[in-house]
Amino acid sequence: MSSLSAEKVPKYQVVRRPNALLWSCACAILLCCSGCRTWVDDAEGPAGSGAASPSVQTICSSIPASLPGGTVSGIEEYPGDRLYDYMNGAAVTYFEYGFKTLGACEVDGGAVKAKVELYQMDSAENAQRVYAAFAGSPGKVLKAGLAGQYWHGFEPEGIFHRGRHFVRVLTYATEADQAVAFLGKVAAALDERLGAQNGKSSSAGAGG
Repeated sequence: MSSLSAEKVPKYQVVRRPNALLWSCACAILLCCSGCRTWVDDAEGPAGSGAASPSVQTICSSIPASLPGGTVSGIEEYPGDRLYDYMNGAAVTYFEYGFKTLGACEVDGGAVKAKVELYQMDSAENAQRVYAAFAGSPGKVLKAGLAGQYWHGFEPEGIFHRGRHFVRVLTYATEADQAVAFLGKVAAALDERLGAQNGKSSSAGAGG
């Protein structure tokens, strides 16, 4: 009996070790693949398309295509907790509505400039909610997204939402009217890109 047991133990060990090794490798591969997913992979394209949303860099860099004479610079992304590197306590509000990532860039139109903030939330519903949270004070209609407003001041500011995105645009110019006009053009360029990825047409501009 002792001789038979001695023969069985090596056989059992030989079979077990490759299985354990294969299982470990399989787990490692699955963990690696799941860890490599980015916010772009999780984002949705047009309804039912299964396509991934373009990155914030792609959206920002596409602005000049719809804004002749405009140039884009300083494109940056702040995913997750890195939002705190961009702003202070105000970041809490965005996290309350399922914040995923922020894309920020500068748009130069010569005599007028704009700062773009493109927030991606975890759902279209939360993008609408964060828009409602910032649209509390009465403003004028910004013809962009599913809903938009702007405030005509020394530095005009506009906000709108479409799909899973909440967008904020601030413009700077010597003449306020010029800044408002540029605000509408930048919003239109952004909304055209977002509207395309959500399978909807868009028509944007600063309203009266």
